[in-house]
Amino acid sequence: MFYNVRVFNPNGEIQRVVPRQELSRIFWEKFFSDEKERKFTATGENDIPRRLKKRLMQVFPELYETS
Repeated sequence: MFYNVRVFNPNGEIQRVVPRQELSRIFWEKFFSDEKERKFTATGENDIPRRLKKRLMQVFPELYETS
């Protein structure tokens, strides 16, 4: 939900009123243009903290053995 925005000049006088329809249009245009630029790629690396990984290696050594 958007509300009308009043833009003031340095003297405190209203310079411009931005209607809520224009704010909505600007928001959604930016949202969808940013969505096109996003790339969802997997790096193949797990984000496991070092402490947890060390503990898992101690408890389940068979999972971390390299053949």
